[in-house]
Amino acid sequence: MNLIAWNIRGSAQTVLYKPNFHSMSPLALQLSGHAVQKFAQQHGSTAIHFKLQSSWIDAKTVQHLTSHSWLVLAFVDLVGLQVDDDAMLHVANGSWGHCKRLQVHSRLTDKAVCYLRAGNVSNLQHLRLLELDMAGIKPVATGSWPLLTRLDLSYATPDRLAFESLSCTSWKLLKIVKLICVRIDAADAAHLMLADWPVLKYLTVTYKYVQEAAYEVFGVQNVRYELGRLEKHIMSHQHVGTCEFPTRSNTAWPALKLLVVTIEKPEYKDKLWSGNNGQ
Repeated sequence: MNLIAWNIRGSAQTVLYKPNFHSMSPLALQLSGHAVQKFAQQHGSTAIHFKLQSSWIDAKTVQHLTSHSWLVLAFVDLVGLQVDDDAMLHVANGSWGHCKRLQVHSRLTDKAVCYLRAGNVSNLQHLRLLELDMAGIKPVATGSWPLLTRLDLSYATPDRLAFESLSCTSWKLLKIVKLICVRIDAADAAHLMLADWPVLKYLTVTYKYVQEAAYEVFGVQNVRYELGRLEKHIMSHQHVGTCEFPTRSNTAWPALKLLVVTIEKPEYKDKLWSGNNGQ
């Protein structure tokens, strides 16, 4: 397991090393549960951002991290992990009340998301939960996130009921929603547009995952022309293309600018999982 932490200044990256933290580039280190506990004890009052990178993380390791008082911790990235229900229970009930951004890049069960919804993380501003299934989206939608400004539910597999759940949300500060590689038809879009997101500016979706009729529901002007322009962009650029579609000002989200992201290369998904793209 790799553990990367940022110090209070936010500029130097630090990693656990014999067993103290020093300013250096991140290194791949195998950390025992004892080392993680030592990190939590020594740096709980100074670390503002940490990532955990591993193929699997057990509940005991998470318990070591959540059992201490984190006075200034703002960002928590559980990157590329298989986080089980018990581990998420510790996350939800831990001392991460000051946490503003949480990223979990694994297929959380609906039970795990329910733990998170009921936990001590109501101050979240950025929430990124990837690859949720249809049952996992409802507890997100029914959660109280009064400060939420960014929501990323990319690679989810929602059904109509999941979109109906999102339609009932009222996140007054929400500005950015990412639904990369999420299939959306016109009915789904209609449900989504009922959500009370008055300052939403950017909705990120994926080309060919969204039906043409859904673009019209979102308020995209000149749909066929814009899709044709995007197709030409894809043909002339052998990389991921992003196209901003102008929207009508009389939609349910008057501030909306619809961003369509195309994913041409399989490895791009790995880049999306990196911390840089989760800002």
